[in-house]
Amino acid sequence: MGIPVYVGKKFEASHEGAYEVEFACRNCGYECDVAVRAKGHGSGHSPFFGDDGGALDEAVAKAQWASARNARATARLLACPRCGQRSKAAILGFVFFSLLKLALVSAPCVLFGAYFLSGRYYRGFGWLMVAVGAICAISIYFTSIHPRYFRAGQRSRFIRAEPR
Repeated sequence: MGIPVYVGKKFEASHEGAYEVEFACRNCGYECDVAVRAKGHGSGHSPFFGDDGGALDEAVAKAQWASARNARATARLLACPRCGQRSKAAILGFVFFSLLKLALVSAPCVLFGAYFLSGRYYRGFGWLMVAVGAICAISIYFTSIHPRYFRAGQRSRFIRAEPR
């Protein structure tokens, strides 16, 4: 673990690309390639302004890596073109991490609000915190979770119609 450095420059990069990813259905055994469009974001730090070029390269490399990782994750969520089923393991993993993301963001606000609602004072603040937690959960769902699951088919195309 390094020492935190507060002087320097932070570089951020994003990458969007098309990837050819292998697809294998766990239900019927169908295998083919799928073209997936994915985005990724990355950042790099240049402590004491010493290596701006290296930090920029690091940000771009992290963005490309995240984009490729997102393409593989999208391919796992796709429905099989032969049997029409999705992988149960991929769906369970997606649901688990989505619920974890929602809980980590909204639960502190809701619990803080519930604490104030249980007392005699500041009940209005308690309702405000519960509302903020609910709004956070709804916004995360519609900006992050819903598009990843329900729009995966719009960002992908099966390339090979014949099985391998």
